[in-house]
Amino acid sequence: MIGPDAVARLEELVEARLGLAASRWQRERLTAVLQAQGPAGWGETAMLRRVADEITIGETYFFREPAQLDALVHHALPER
Repeated sequence: MIGPDAVARLEELVEARLGLAASRWQRERLTAVLQAQGPAGWGETAMLRRVADEITIGETYFFREPAQLDALVHHALPER
């Protein structure tokens, strides 16, 4: 069983390294990642990749909405 201290340490690591603050449902996923890790463990980089996959949602609406692209092309990019 994974204790709350281990989940809290992983949550702190994720926030420090990835800039992601976990919500309640994400904490449940962090617990699942730690349980899947097993006694042999993973390297930190591999774990962070797994965590990022588990607690983020890969939305692509930005690239499918013409208004978003229009704002990027006509407002954000010219200012840069």
